[in-house]
Amino acid sequence: DRALDATLAVRPRHLPSVVALLRQMDMLQGSGLRLANKVRECVRAPTLVVFGGQALDAADASTACFPPALEHAVAKAIAAQLEAIGAEVGFSSASAGSELLFVEAMLDRGAEVHLFLPFSEADFVRHRVAYAGSRWERRFRSACKLAASVTFATDEAYLGHDALLRFNNHLIQGMAQAQAQLNLTQPHLVLAWDYAADSREGSAADFMDSWPDIGTLHLIDLDELRAQQPPTPDSGPGQAVAAA
Repeated sequence: DRALDATLAVRPRHLPSVVALLRQMDMLQGSGLRLANKVRECVRAPTLVVFGGQALDAADASTACFPPALEHAVAKAIAAQLEAIGAEVGFSSASAGSELLFVEAMLDRGAEVHLFLPFSEADFVRHRVAYAGSRWERRFRSACKLAASVTFATDEAYLGHDALLRFNNHLIQGMAQAQAQLNLTQPHLVLAWDYAADSREGSAADFMDSWPDIGTLHLIDLDELRAQQPPTPDSGPGQAVAAA
């Protein structure tokens, strides 16, 4: 028992070995060998997490969903949710705001991260990152460097087609579900969501509508986090995004 407990306590886990062990257990049980309940219960399948979320508000945003002042609270909420789930492998895009906060939280956990960009990197930075300032651009470059993989839904330019954002979400979901099948598990969806945010193609709300299993959906309510923030004189919708 002590040897088993010590082995299971090692972090981060070597996931290919975990999956191989689970397959061997299934094979042995299928052959009629009885395994101790503790062994089977303790060796859990890898925990895969898909993330979708609200981008940081632009300076001219008409509605405050994710103001810059909320960054710390969102980062803390994401880290807490990942800890509660036991996240080990993540799938996400990398827009300024909650997506990059998710990537950073996963990397801080020593977890594996796979990034998916909906169009060319230059256009992605131009439309989804640069508006938030140079600090977020540096974080984006770091995320791409440290990710296990970076996949492009297309290498074409954005050209204002939000359908590319929806297609990228479908790609993320499909790749995560395929990987989950190989890892004998089911993926979770974590969303940093706001009921008042735009629900157009590729949004967090659009992602939630296409998710097949509500039992594996976990919401981080941005409205609730904003309500917990102390008011500031310049915390209105048009608050400028810090570029530091």
